[in-house]
Amino acid sequence: MTPTSNEKVRLAKPTGVTYDEHVQNVIEEAQKYIATHSFVCNKYERLTQKSLNKRLAVAAKLHDDGKLHPQWQSACLKDYEEYQKLSDKSKFRAKHLQALGSKSIRHELLHLKKLEKKYHLPNELLVAIAAHHRKLSQKDEERFINSDAKEFWNKFKILGEKFSVGKRDRVLFQNALNLNYSFSGPRYLLQLCTHRACASEP
Repeated sequence: MTPTSNEKVRLAKPTGVTYDEHVQNVIEEAQKYIATHSFVCNKYERLTQKSLNKRLAVAAKLHDDGKLHPQWQSACLKDYEEYQKLSDKSKFRAKHLQALGSKSIRHELLHLKKLEKKYHLPNELLVAIAAHHRKLSQKDEERFINSDAKEFWNKFKILGEKFSVGKRDRVLFQNALNLNYSFSGPRYLLQLCTHRACASEP
């Protein structure tokens, strides 16, 4: 679907991909993965007592909720209008969205607080959503600290410390491994499904 000047649509990309289209594409990629990797889902549930199927479905549906922020939509629409005018699309640069990013206004971070409160998302899904573009390491600290998501950076750092347990205590070590698995499953798979969906979109 290509937006027209006469309709109000929610964009996911400055190339004209709508929010609803993109989210549906990610949901479908998640469904494909779950349908062909039941053994991964079974292992996740055995180690964490949680459903990977349900967690991935929720993460896929909500992962780009931050793009609905008026500031992000405004920048994306301006970039889309410029994209339409270019005859050579390879020269396109999303300068308005890039300007937002330079101010630490990233869609992955914009609505974390809302998602936590409205949907009562567990930390595993908050981490997956914040990291679905692979930007959740120590070098990304500044963009968290300079955004409304500062409290989540501090929370994620505390969570990360729980993964560091010496091997001498086998019980604590196994618990740390299981905890790591509970986070890495949704995080990696959301990244994978998002990447595959984006690869099929203009």
